[in-house]
Amino acid sequence: VEAIGAVFSTQASTSRVRPQDASKDKERLKKVTEYVERYGKDHRCFIVIETDSGNSIVIEDSPKEGTARRIDHPQNLADRTSLAKVTRAAECRMARLSVGEIPTCETDVYAWATGESRDLRFRVS
Repeated sequence: VEAIGAVFSTQASTSRVRPQDASKDKERLKKVTEYVERYGKDHRCFIVIETDSGNSIVIEDSPKEGTARRIDHPQNLADRTSLAKVTRAAECRMARLSVGEIPTCETDVYAWATGESRDLRFRVS
């Protein structure tokens, strides 16, 4: 029996996106997943929104308290999610929400997309 003691990622941590890779406003939201990851000696949460076209959008805390930033189709998403823990996830096809509606969301992004009432700090303004 073989045991894995550590997993190392060699991909540089980047989140650059080319304009043609940005998610289109009319794409419907398919799934929302909230993750927690180690961030230095602390931790931080981020949300991944998957669209029906296969694109991904990350909403994460920005360095400024109380604000969040949006990253469309980040290049390091597979590495990042493999090292993070899922705290909750939900399908959101029934909500019929689109990518274009995300900037108008002034409440918890996860609750907005899934209809849950749990209040967290991810707000897009």
